Amino acid sequence: YLTVQKALGTTAALCSTQGCQEVLTGPFSRVGPMPLTLPGAAAYLSILVLAALPLVWQPASPQRGQLVENYSRLGLLVVSSSMAAFSAYLMLVLGFVIKSPCPYCFFSAFCSFSLAYISWRSGSWQKTLKVGSASALLTFVLTVPVFLSARAETNLGSPSSTYKIGEEARSARQTVMGVTGADVVPTDDDEILELLENTEIDIAIKEKRAPKILTKSTKRTMLIAEKLKEGDAKFYGAYWCGHCYEQKRRLGAEAMKKVQYFECAKDGQNSQYQMCKEKKIPGFPTWEINGEYYPGEKTLAELEEILGMM
Repeated sequence: YLTVQKALGTTAALCSTQGCQEVLTGPFSRVGPMPLTLPGAAAYLSILVLAALPLVWQPASPQRGQLVENYSRLGLLVVSSSMAAFSAYLMLVLGFVIKSPCPYCFFSAFCSFSLAYISWRSGSWQKTLKVGSASALLTFVLTVPVFLSARAETNLGSPSSTYKIGEEARSARQTVMGVTGADVVPTDDDEILELLENTEIDIAIKEKRAPKILTKSTKRTMLIAEKLKEGDAKFYGAYWCGHCYEQKRRLGAEAMKKVQYFECAKDGQNSQYQMCKEKKIPGFPTWEINGEYYPGEKTLAELEEILGMM
């Protein structure tokens, strides 16, 4: 379910905590371009296949049947031990880094540890200890680069941020902003715009605030902004949320000045975390328009439809 939500770019239901949002959409939700929900889904599917294998494939020879069951047990032991180790990593991240509960993570950890417990009890103790421990240890070792990669995208002791940029970007920002003195980039040069945006993101992430929007609004987005203002629209997001940034970027700087933005990240600047929690905001971003909630990043056409402009 969570993997499908990531693929569609929508927000998972039933979990509005900061822990859920950071695990599902923040820096700790992926390894490079791959969402962590994908190997998680593959692991659960593997458990299902391995558990069902001796039931659906029963060779005529009892010896071969026993061989199938033995390999099934071995596979279940390896996969479930790895799942339990990775769940332990996620629990450590939740407890010591994110410091916010995540019901999905708790449920998955419960399932993972339960499966591992069943697998460990179903074989000879000596072999189980050797294979299970090796699988768990290898998985836990592999979480180290996963953690370091996610940490590099946050302000947890690292100068890096969501986008890797260098002195060239900073120099471009100083040159253009120094000449124009403007907040919005007065150029159609996509390369310069990208450099400026990356620099702004770099600074904003370290300061734990939402990045400034540097794209210009169009006539269409300004009309949408006027309608949003009439509908007392509120935009709930988090400074580290890429979908929130892309939503605001799509509307442009001038349009977003007409929209009320609420920072829901617990550690963000001017955080409205408690209010977001009380309102049970389902995920980031979420629009509140005329009292109705619309979670997920929206296209301009979708916003126009919600606002009755089509």
